[in-house]
Amino acid sequence: MTGRKRLWKSEARIIKSGIFKEITLSPSRIQFLDQLKTRLHEPILEMWKEWDEHEPRALYHFTNIEKLKKIVRSKMLWASDVLKLNDPTEFLYATEAANFVLKCRWSELPVNISDSFSPQGQVGLGRVWRIYVASLCARCDRLGLWWRYADSGNGVALEFSYSDIADIVQRTKQFAVIPMRYGRLPLLDATEFICDLGLTLAHEADLSFDEASEFWSEVCLRILNSLLRFKHPVYMEEQELRTISICDVAEPCFTRRQDEELIHYIELPIVQPALKRLITGPGVTTHTRKELRSFLDDNGFGLVELLSVNLPLR
Repeated sequence: MTGRKRLWKSEARIIKSGIFKEITLSPSRIQFLDQLKTRLHEPILEMWKEWDEHEPRALYHFTNIEKLKKIVRSKMLWASDVLKLNDPTEFLYATEAANFVLKCRWSELPVNISDSFSPQGQVGLGRVWRIYVASLCARCDRLGLWWRYADSGNGVALEFSYSDIADIVQRTKQFAVIPMRYGRLPLLDATEFICDLGLTLAHEADLSFDEASEFWSEVCLRILNSLLRFKHPVYMEEQELRTISICDVAEPCFTRRQDEELIHYIELPIVQPALKRLITGPGVTTHTRKELRSFLDDNGFGLVELLSVNLPLR
């Protein structure tokens, strides 16, 4: 899931790494680099598999009623630019931890790598590619979630089937769904592991300068994929799972204005097949629930159950 575009020209591949520069390689060196990247990916994928074992029955997306109606009418869930989330420190928490490891190892690593996760670099985010995320939770019985994300208890939670979403992921390849992890130490360990693996493979291979640039850009992307899985431990109760899409900045997207700021987002086609229940918050009135029932029926969601959460608002 790199979001990278590869273009063929004559018999050589032009690779846009997003971190260093465009390079042109011969077919034989392309094959060699691909084999080296496979050796990089396999241990990292095994690490991620251990992290991703948890598969809940359902996933919940909290929102207010106005946004719910937009979701139902469009039959799409919005995934927004990770740099423009409600909490702007969310992504910075993980990048600062990765940057700490890379700065500590600056003498071992290529200078581009040690600088790539700095506040100024941010791995080319917003300049070369964008990361779009949508937040989901494994449970809906936490009052804090209703208070923070569902209009202080006056909103709703959309309940999606996890298995249906997994089927859409496999079919469309448009996004991934990953459980978030919480805490600094596991993120530091993961970054160290990927750096060690990259150094071992690079030392074994006889890479040209351009080939080394491409290989280390791949190492950066593996670090980026790992840090996207982490949040500050203060959010641990949320048990968040997150959709993630990494896209080239040139790929089409939508924009909206929020607090005078332009937000980029994409639409994920998960609502129509995966939405099973709509759960209203503890502050939603009986009159509003009746209106929501009619709204669902009128927009093709007559089979979606409408329930109320059993939580005190205060």
